[in-house]
Amino acid sequence: MLKKIQEIYFKRSPSMLLSAVDFQMKFLLGYAAVVHLGLSVLSVIFSLPVMFVYYLATLILFIVFASFIDSRRFIVIYCLTYVEILLHIHLCHLIIGLPIGIELYYIMLIPTGSYILLMPYSRLFQRIFVFLSLIINAASYIRIQVIHPGNSCVMKVPDFTHTVFSIYSISMVFCMAALQSYFFVRSIVARFTDIREENAVLNLKANHDALTGLLNRHEMNIRLEQTFLLYQRQNIPCSVCIGDIDKFKSINDTYGHNAGDYVLKTLAQLMQQNTRKGDFLGRWGGEEFVLLMQADKTVCYTRAEHLRSLVENHIFEYNGIIIPVTITFGVAGADITMPDTSALIDAADKVLYEAKKNGRNRTILK
Repeated sequence: MLKKIQEIYFKRSPSMLLSAVDFQMKFLLGYAAVVHLGLSVLSVIFSLPVMFVYYLATLILFIVFASFIDSRRFIVIYCLTYVEILLHIHLCHLIIGLPIGIELYYIMLIPTGSYILLMPYSRLFQRIFVFLSLIINAASYIRIQVIHPGNSCVMKVPDFTHTVFSIYSISMVFCMAALQSYFFVRSIVARFTDIREENAVLNLKANHDALTGLLNRHEMNIRLEQTFLLYQRQNIPCSVCIGDIDKFKSINDTYGHNAGDYVLKTLAQLMQQNTRKGDFLGRWGGEEFVLLMQADKTVCYTRAEHLRSLVENHIFEYNGIIIPVTITFGVAGADITMPDTSALIDAADKVLYEAKKNGRNRTILK
């Protein structure tokens, strides 16, 4: 989990975070306004005018904060909110002797609440911000829990008042921590999803031919090595057929390179749609294609001949012009005379050459 969070940290992107931070800040400011409205009501009920004035002022302050959201002053809003929470903690302790678990509040607040806000900033700024926050937290904790522990309030308040404020404050603390944790986890999950999608796109680009969408030569070589290894170790059949579009250069010369690209893409789609699940079809280079099958060479020959016939009978129409297209296949199967995949490819290549020499638009089996 730590490794994944670090990965996200190093791949942070400010532009991707703005909308998420915008929503989070608006939501949390709205939550804070509701909390302070409740505190204002409690201050009136229990006749605490100083606290009522303070909470009313902060309620107005949160409303003002909300107007700065669109200007992207997230860190300013967060710092002001942070200062207000500190004042709230010390005021509650000073007026009614209410320690509300500052260690729990801030230890949970800093890593969850500030994480998303700090990501767009430099590493140095992040370190300074967290360091100062921890120093302030520690000082506040020492003052409330060590220097002035217990009920050291300047006013005499009934125990019931103390209890109500304690329950309300602690409840709001846990709700705030839960909300911030939710936003934190949601942002992490969203970033995981982005990374998976980015990796999928990168893998697609790395392993597939850009024009046809078929496996590229590098990936086909990997699949070929794996399949040939299974043949050597477990005697699972391994066969390949190499196909070459007949007179492809004349197609480019006569109809243009865009027409040639159309023929390559259309032919690739046609063969892909008629290739069995579990077989591998790739663009070997130029106008050459390779079909790899875990099957006997006679099965591979039958499939290649079927594909050849489909290509021959398919109408390739580009810009209203019918382009005649045929393909020639050479088929070979792995046997004990072949030490590696190169020998298998060479065998298929030789029969392909023989087929083209004998008139093209045909399939020959070694």
